[in-house]
Amino acid sequence: MLILETSEIKLKPGSLGEITQYARVIFCQPLRGKQLYDWISSQVAAGGKKIEEKAKALLVENLGDNLANLANSLESLILYTGKKKIIERPDVEKLSGRRDLTSDAFKLFDALVAKDKKKSLQILDSLLKDGLNAAQILGALAHKVISEKNRTKGPLFKQRLKELQKADMDIKRGRRQGRLALEVLAVRFLNCF
Repeated sequence: MLILETSEIKLKPGSLGEITQYARVIFCQPLRGKQLYDWISSQVAAGGKKIEEKAKALLVENLGDNLANLANSLESLILYTGKKKIIERPDVEKLSGRRDLTSDAFKLFDALVAKDKKKSLQILDSLLKDGLNAAQILGALAHKVISEKNRTKGPLFKQRLKELQKADMDIKRGRRQGRLALEVLAVRFLNCF
């Protein structure tokens, strides 16, 4: 089985468009609003429990619409609450603790764009102290950079991606440890904005 993923809605001839006549194309959209809340309820129901609306809202606030992260948290909540039949907001507060990586990476990106060196390095340090690894942080930053593509001039967008790729390669090839590679990336981002 070969799975190809693209964010393009219409596939152009000469690219992946020709493959579609021989493949099964599945369009996937992130769950939002009621659909996401219903999905959370169904996951909890499969574990033999119910979840209150306030608890769902806090989960979505902390973890966004990332279904893998939500599924992991829900599994932990189901185990954590034991024989208790309803998962409540305090249960989520006790177990989920910090906000999700994506929102923190977005804050880091915003601090870099604002050229706030101190805040940028504080957020980065906080992420690393919370046990997140460099690959997770790089991935979340890449997601933010790509999501900002339409509001970024072409050369600047390419420069940001190039800096992310360089940091990733430095880590993978052992040229720099994760923390140092991320700090160098932050300085480069601060200089290229």
